[in-house]
Amino acid sequence: LSEGRAEEHRNLGIAFYKTGMLDESLREFRRVLELRGNDASARFYVGLVLSRQGQWDEAVATFADAAAQPGAKPAIFHNLAYALEQQRRYDEARIALDEAIRRGGSKNPRMQTSAGIICLLAGDLEGADTKLSAARALFASGAPTAAWFHYMALTAALLGDSTRAIETLNQGVAAHPHAAALLNNLAVVLERAGRY
Repeated sequence: LSEGRAEEHRNLGIAFYKTGMLDESLREFRRVLELRGNDASARFYVGLVLSRQGQWDEAVATFADAAAQPGAKPAIFHNLAYALEQQRRYDEARIALDEAIRRGGSKNPRMQTSAGIICLLAGDLEGADTKLSAARALFASGAPTAAWFHYMALTAALLGDSTRAIETLNQGVAAHPHAAALLNNLAVVLERAGRY
């Protein structure tokens, strides 16, 4: 009986999450946890909801709790790293990302991109360049995310390579023509290069 109720709450929680009804989603996933305290999926969704609500302390605590469970998936560590990043706890975020990669995320371009972003935010430009370059190869034939183009170009610009920054942003704008941040950054880099 409680198994069926847990599934009902989970299904409602997912539906509410997908429609942006975050408080309702959180309530449903917490009910799942009341019925099944070791439910990793429900705990993961609680962390996602808290992250979307900007409740970083609670999100970190929830993802850390989920990460401590046996068999925790790479996505839990990836999201833990993101929540830690929002708190500017870069060293801890790097450790969480390393664990996500160790647990099977080594071929995941988004996890590798996150690792590059953490390096950049922590001031390690060479590390950021290396990790973002490695992430690029993992996107295979598909275009990287807009975030990848943004951070790769920013890294190139901070390393003093405005030509590579411009090339990267041009490619990013071609792949993501509605990404305002890429268009803005391209304008800034072109302006600094005197290409008014």
